[in-house]
Amino acid sequence: MNQIALNQTVLKKYAVLGQGFMDGDKKPACKTPRGYFVFINGYQELPGISMITELFELGSFYYPNLLPGMGDAGGEIKYMFGITEFEYVLIVGVKLDLDDSEDFANDVASFVFKDRVPIAESRHQENYGDIAGELLIAHFTHFLGTDDISAFKPFLDESNSDLLKDAIHFYAENYEKEIKQTLRQISDEEKRIVDEMNKLLGKK
Repeated sequence: MNQIALNQTVLKKYAVLGQGFMDGDKKPACKTPRGYFVFINGYQELPGISMITELFELGSFYYPNLLPGMGDAGGEIKYMFGITEFEYVLIVGVKLDLDDSEDFANDVASFVFKDRVPIAESRHQENYGDIAGELLIAHFTHFLGTDDISAFKPFLDESNSDLLKDAIHFYAENYEKEIKQTLRQISDEEKRIVDEMNKLLGKK
């Protein structure tokens, strides 16, 4: 049940009988208003990422509507910030009250290649909070879109994390711009640059 709530409600994937939940379409990276080239699970088919070597909890909160149409199917949503050799990764986890498992169902929510972060690499560590916030906001463009912000925001405001609260407040105030720019198709020139960088770095 945790996996169903994660994929159906948080990652906005649809299920196909006998095939499970479908990934998003194969699309180029999205470009956020601040110049990050990100991939968003559920919106895009994600490229493979490297093994996560460091993982930091960002915070969690209770959400009462993780399985719409099934009554009181609430539970906990938590977010974590992961670091690999080549990427920064946002992990989302879900644990329903009605699921007896003690484990969260976890998956990548969004990620960015380190070389697509518009901050000097020497300053990445001091800006981990900003990078994590950018991945959260990119994830919200797909998870919340325009319709679910008002229902979701009061519960995230009860979070134990200032970073999560700041991200949802920023998104609530700027969602039209965030969605319009992040989920648009990047230009041919931007795609050419991305493809050339991928070739140089041996990425698919």
